[in-house]
Amino acid sequence: HKSFWELMKIYFITGGLPEVVQEFLSHQNDKGIAFEQVRKKQFDLIKAYHSDIAKHSGKLNSMHIESLWASAAIQLGRDENGSANKFKFKDAIPGVSQFVRLESALHWLLKTGLLLKSSIIHQVQLPLKAYIEPNQFKLFIFDVGILGALMNLKPATILDYEYGTYKGFFAENFAAQELACSSNLAEDLYTWKGKNSEIEFILDIEGNIIPLEIKSGGATKSKSLQVFIEKYKPRLSFVFSGKEYNSDQNHKKFHLPLYMISQIYNCFTKFASIKSSSS
Repeated sequence: HKSFWELMKIYFITGGLPEVVQEFLSHQNDKGIAFEQVRKKQFDLIKAYHSDIAKHSGKLNSMHIESLWASAAIQLGRDENGSANKFKFKDAIPGVSQFVRLESALHWLLKTGLLLKSSIIHQVQLPLKAYIEPNQFKLFIFDVGILGALMNLKPATILDYEYGTYKGFFAENFAAQELACSSNLAEDLYTWKGKNSEIEFILDIEGNIIPLEIKSGGATKSKSLQVFIEKYKPRLSFVFSGKEYNSDQNHKKFHLPLYMISQIYNCFTKFASIKSSSS
């Protein structure tokens, strides 16, 4: 577990883009140089993205697109409780606060894959898509390595795991990326918000509503998850964190390491077959 956790932090720096990963592999005998080259390649890619945005989207629209993309990384860290916040258009572009005025720019970023969206729902029933509100969502950067570069977060800081509450946003962005890639869910991520509660991701797995709580470290207590369980009584629930695997005595709540989140569907199949101790 400790070795995998350290590897995950390296992945937080590199992300998964092939050119960036190759830079790391080419210099991995000297981690300091490797991470320097990784960030250099990421900065080069970011410049290329901006160039492509300007080339393919028109002058005014490109300004809105670039501002939205930059703001998505910044707004991740606005909530003091360590969970990514609802995206606010008024904080992205001065003087523009209406969703309808920036909808085309957002659509462009989502279709190109530079952003991932998790729709916020307040009522959990199937189909989940029926309960979304078009202007309420979270936005995530498509690659956690690019997120670190956009925020100029030093590789040493990530390795030391000393970047305050932003660890929570980073972990949530990583989870969004993994979920989107694992089952082509880029357009079907959902977040539940109650009155004073929030579950980072809600999945529909084989007709079962499954809550996923995301934690960046070893503290795994969650009032929000307990509220959700009492309200919706899911068949299973999952907490992904810095802890090793364990489950409650009835095998209804499973704690798994954050680096395993891409295996959520396999885990559901495996754990759904386990009988509880009370049965």
